[in-house]
Order: sequence, then structure tokens, then C-alpha cells
Amino acid sequence: MGEKPWERLFGRSRQSWNAFARRAAIALLVIVSGLVGYRLAVLVHASRPAQAPAPSTTPLSTSEQIVQTVADIDGTVVGVTTYRSKNTYGDDGSSGSAVVFEKKKGMAYLLTNNHVIDGAERIDVSIGETETVPAERVGVDPYTDLALLRIPQRYVEKAAVLGDSTKVRKGEMVIVAGNALGLYTNTITVGFISSLHQRLPIYFTEGGEPDWELDVLQVDAAMNYGNSGGGLFNLRGELVGINNAKVVEPGVENIGFAIPVDLAKAVAAELEAYGKVRRPYLGVNPVGLSYVAEDVYRSLHLPMTVHAGVLVHDAPEGPAKTAGLTAHDVIVAVDDRPVYDKVSFYQAIFQKKIGDTVKLTFYRGGERQERYVTLEEAP
Repeated sequence: MGEKPWERLFGRSRQSWNAFARRAAIALLVIVSGLVGYRLAVLVHASRPAQAPAPSTTPLSTSEQIVQTVADIDGTVVGVTTYRSKNTYGDDGSSGSAVVFEKKKGMAYLLTNNHVIDGAERIDVSIGETETVPAERVGVDPYTDLALLRIPQRYVEKAAVLGDSTKVRKGEMVIVAGNALGLYTNTITVGFISSLHQRLPIYFTEGGEPDWELDVLQVDAAMNYGNSGGGLFNLRGELVGINNAKVVEPGVENIGFAIPVDLAKAVAAELEAYGKVRRPYLGVNPVGLSYVAEDVYRSLHLPMTVHAGVLVHDAPEGPAKTAGLTAHDVIVAVDDRPVYDKVSFYQAIFQKKIGDTVKLTFYRGGERQERYVTLEEAP
């Protein structure tokens, strides 16, 4: 038999071609059936009702987070007005702020600055914009510029959530809350932590030598008069500091300071328990040598190698008197730790405990001497 055209084209016999055609037809049917099924599946899927979208996990914007935090801390900062006379309501008052620090046993404890209430005969706390409540002074501590007040718990709804100031980061965004100017209650400003450690001098008298030094947070958020004693909050709504001071000089913008909350916690506990912070006491009135008048300095006859220390200005009292110290002794070391001025002297003493015995190294009439002194509780 001659060769058929399909055999030349496909190299198959007629019988094999028929078999191939049958298999191709079956495959085509399967493919078409699949397409129809896919189309039906699409139609069925399209006919189903739309499902609710999954909850968004997109984080809040910074603005929304600030708004949320401000709502969370609302009511935890109150206004404070003080008067030098219990019975006056005139212009002899001053204004500040306070933080609702704790609620317990029917009382709300408020933390503020000592300088806000110093010398006050009467202290009023402003709750919101209309209600005023007289506050009781629990205790004060001039060295940390902190004071603890209390009012009946029923006047406040919540206390601040206390944070951890050791976890505060430089550059972290913070919120300052307070009673600006004593007029604009419950107001906020926003800024950043500029520095984690700045030295803020404390003066108990006008001018002269600093009596103490505070390790504080520096903040660039605007602080106004009346913000003293208010709260410094992170964006989680946690209290990380107590507003304390700001630099007021021409050309200076937004350099404010806050007392770290960890220090405030420790001081508040002492004030609640004892009405003061118990510290060791030596019984001398020290003056840094660099603040001593030239004629007095010459009369001390100090060796040429002695350039720093503290002069015992007045007759000693308490432990120092018992140990035999006298006026015009120059203390240069406490337990072999050099002291350079009044601040470093108190730092050396305050790191000790009441009842500890310390070695004082001092000069009297140019002669180096040592005494051992047992520290008492400060009166």
C-alpha cells in the first residue's frame, strides 16, 4: 500500500492516528471541563458576601500617640496655690503643680517641689478648673527640692503610673504637664530628653556657694512658671520625673530640668514615714576654701600643697564637737576621700549611714590631724 499523507506528516498508521485522536478528544474534554469548573468556582467565590477586613496592625502616628497619652495622664497632675497667711486670699500667694503620686488608706499623696510650698501657712490644691481642696503637708526635703502633700482620696480619680528613670533615653519624646502660670490648669507641652545627667546647684541662702547639687534630667520642652512640681511623662504615660527648674536668661530657649522619678520614689517613702529624709549629721557648718575671704585664708597657715577643702566656719556641734573639732579647722578628707567644697563634703557624709564612724582628716594651725567621729541623725 502506498504511503498516506498523515503518515508522512506524523509518522503514524491510520489505526494509531485514530487512537491518538480519541485520546486527544478525551484530554480536550478534561481541559474544557476544568475551565468550566474554574469559571464556576470564580462565579461562586464572587457571589459570596465580602468578609470584614482584619484589624489594622499599623502603629499609631506620633501625634495620635501623644493624644492618647495625654488622655491617659489626665487628672494625675493638679494645681497648687500657697499663701503665707492661713486667712488671706490676696496677692501674697504663689502657684505651682503637684503629681498624684499614690492613693492608699483613704488618702491621695501628692508630690511637688519644696520651693513651691516653702514658707506657706496654707496650701490649696486645685482639682480641675473649679474645685479647691486644702492640703496637708506631710514632709519636705530641701536637698532634693521635694515635698509630699496629701488630701482625701475622694477628690482624685487616679494616680500617676510610675516609670523607671534609669530606662529613660537621650532623645526620647516626653510630655510636661502642669499648672502653667497658675492660670492655665492641666496644660501640656511636648519635647525631648536633652541630657540624662545635669548638675543643678541648690542654694539655701542667696548667692554664695551652692549647698547641694542635684543630678537631674534636662528637657527641651517648654516649662513655664507654675510648672514646678508637675509631671514629666514618657509616651507610655509613665511618670519619669518631677518638673523642677528652668534656665531664665536672655537668648536661652527651653532648657528645663526634672528630678528623676527613682529619686522621687525614695524621698517620698522617707517623707511619708518620717516627715523628712533621715541623713547622717556631723555638726559643722562647712565653707569651701575658694569662698573664704583672703585675710581669713592667710590666717589658716595652710601648707602650700593644700588648695581645697572646707573651713569649719562656726563652733561645731553634736558629733564634731564631741570629737574635738573647733572653728577654723580645715577638713580635707572623709575616710580618705578628698573633699573640695561644701557639695563634695556633704556627698561624702551623706553616703554614710547614721551610726557609722568616719575618719576626718583636717588641718589646724597648719598641722595635719585626724579624728574619728560617729555620725548621728540630723536634727
